[in-house]
Amino acid sequence: MKKSKIISEKDLFKREEKNKQILDNGNKVILNLHSKGHFIIEVTKESIKISSKGFANFSRRGFSGSKTISIDKLSGVQYKKSGFFVGYLQFILIGSGESKRGLTGAMSDENTITFANENNDILMQELKAYVEHRIANPNKKEIQNSSDLNDLKKLKELMDEGIITPDEFQKKKKQILGI
Repeated sequence: MKKSKIISEKDLFKREEKNKQILDNGNKVILNLHSKGHFIIEVTKESIKISSKGFANFSRRGFSGSKTISIDKLSGVQYKKSGFFVGYLQFILIGSGESKRGLTGAMSDENTITFANENNDILMQELKAYVEHRIANPNKKEIQNSSDLNDLKKLKELMDEGIITPDEFQKKKKQILGI
């Protein structure tokens, strides 16, 4: 029996791996899934953009194009591991009901990504862990890069030197931290 890998919400933006690109200094991730359809998932700290491509997706979903979902508008995420059938990751929006039709509903739902194979399973588990973390901690913005820390340090020095006021420092600090 294969040992289960522990997936952290931080894995999504930290580790480069097959079918995953990390862009903009770790502020954007592109997941490129080829299986039972083709999905390109663009994940930022604020949103998830799902683009479905290919004939398989067209035959099930029609001309759905791309959909951007704001992470703060999500109430949950449902995951089914791929196996004999494809797996899926369904995003549940606040105020909407989740589909109870399993794989049949997932194949045509615009808020669902279908996938197959173990590598895609790992990517979808990372995405699920990240979304669940963001749902549980909606107002907590992580400082992702050292430039944010450097900006805060410089602002503090400017305030200590009397170049900017404490109010100006607080206002700029909230802007950098997104609060």
